[in-house]
Amino acid sequence: MFSVLIVDDNIYDREGLRDIINWNELGLYVADIASDGMEGYKKAKEIHPDFIITDIAMPVMDGLQMAEKIKQEFPDIKFIFMSCFDDFNYVRHALKLNAYAYVLKPVNPDELIQEVIKIKKIKENELEKDKLFEELRQQIKQSSSILKEQFLREILISKQHQDDKLQEAAEYFGIDCQKHCYTVIFAEIDNYNIIVETRSVEDKYLLSYGIKKYLEQSLFSVKKTYIIHHQLNSIAMVCFVKNEKQDEELGDIISCLQECMELINKNLEITVTIGIGEFSNTLSYLPRIYESAEYAVRTKFYSHGNRIILSSEVKPANSPAKYDVKELYEELNTILEIGEEENTNSFIEKYLPSHSSYSEQYVKSLTFSIINAIQIFLIDKNESFVNIFGSDTVIWQKLSRFETIIDIKQWIFNIIETVRKYFRSQSKNRYVKIVEDIKNIIDKKYAEVNNVDEIVAPLYISSSYANLIFKQHTGQTIFDYLVSRRMEEAKKLLQDPYVKIYEVAEKVGYKSKSYFTSIFKEYFGMTPKQFMDRMS
Repeated sequence: MFSVLIVDDNIYDREGLRDIINWNELGLYVADIASDGMEGYKKAKEIHPDFIITDIAMPVMDGLQMAEKIKQEFPDIKFIFMSCFDDFNYVRHALKLNAYAYVLKPVNPDELIQEVIKIKKIKENELEKDKLFEELRQQIKQSSSILKEQFLREILISKQHQDDKLQEAAEYFGIDCQKHCYTVIFAEIDNYNIIVETRSVEDKYLLSYGIKKYLEQSLFSVKKTYIIHHQLNSIAMVCFVKNEKQDEELGDIISCLQECMELINKNLEITVTIGIGEFSNTLSYLPRIYESAEYAVRTKFYSHGNRIILSSEVKPANSPAKYDVKELYEELNTILEIGEEENTNSFIEKYLPSHSSYSEQYVKSLTFSIINAIQIFLIDKNESFVNIFGSDTVIWQKLSRFETIIDIKQWIFNIIETVRKYFRSQSKNRYVKIVEDIKNIIDKKYAEVNNVDEIVAPLYISSSYANLIFKQHTGQTIFDYLVSRRMEEAKKLLQDPYVKIYEVAEKVGYKSKSYFTSIFKEYFGMTPKQFMDRMS
């Protein structure tokens, strides 16, 4: 049960409040009473009550002074103020102290009970939140290794990081960047599409997790290594080593990876190519090192696979042109999901502009990245080139035969457009269903949800993607629809002459009456009160 301290200089008031209300029925008990602010402060220090119900105007120390003093030492104690004066200055001061209620004297017991119930609910929610956070802290301790991997993945995905913030986070996860440096290892199955063309879904996962198993067996057991990226055809890891022994550590890593490749070749009967990035002890360089390790694997296109390639040994492209693989993938993903033909043309013109003089190596590398990005997109959709083009090998065979940029650009255009139109035909009905699901969620929970993320959470799609689909099909954003739904419901509720405006605000999802009023006025051109007056 929660404890209450009553402070009032009027003995009849403080004892009356103690005796007239059935506190036990409310799940509370009166721990003590006090006759002025100073006595109230001293008793609060002794018993540390959950709630204090206090008069404001009292001798020795008034209620506001007492509350301010108590708040400094016990910020979790909650106050309900009582006063004979409906004084704005009192109210304003009370609000500064985060008062949860301001009740006028003589106190109406029913009114006070309602305020006590509200403040009790707030306290229960806070305790529940504290309990949840403590459970989460324990889970964090138990999931240290998984969280380290997640931390490193976040660095990889979001490239904008401050070194001091990363250092602080690294220390939290027990990563000592002063004594250790790291490298990125990127492993990819060679000729993946050809290998899995006739294999079952289960076989695909067996291959992927077979590689993971042999890496753990060969490398993870001797080096601090964390997986930061894992797909059916590839896996990327961050490997930490001691600063002062980089050359020796690199030799150990290569030895472990060679052992791993031999096991994969023998037991899985496939080949893999592995790229190793340079060493660094600056975590913000992780995306760049990842890209260098991945690019090292990409260079097998010009020679052969089933080998270990150091990024330091990869010769730079003859062309100064560069492209961001992640950005390229995101642009392609958008085009294939919701783009039009003009977006495909713009994409190709951006990466291979007319009258460009890019080297053959750059063009082939870019083309390979585009096709690989499309392949990743298809894998994520449980699709493949085989389903759309009838063959995997024809894609790569044509690439090796093209001799001009014009041919390559036309070929890329045809592939993107074929995939885009394929998914457009597959997704049309799905998009309509998504829009209807979003509307249904809002119609049922408009008063509970606060943002787009909460609305689309049951649908397991990103808020940005959902918003894009919703606006394309309805002409308005998800949030706009939420507001319109709330306003229409508010309009209905306000037709009841006995309803309070703040009650309507709460019923349609607004905690602040003033904010609800501003939204209502913006939407209907009048305040809720003006609307009620007009209706009456």
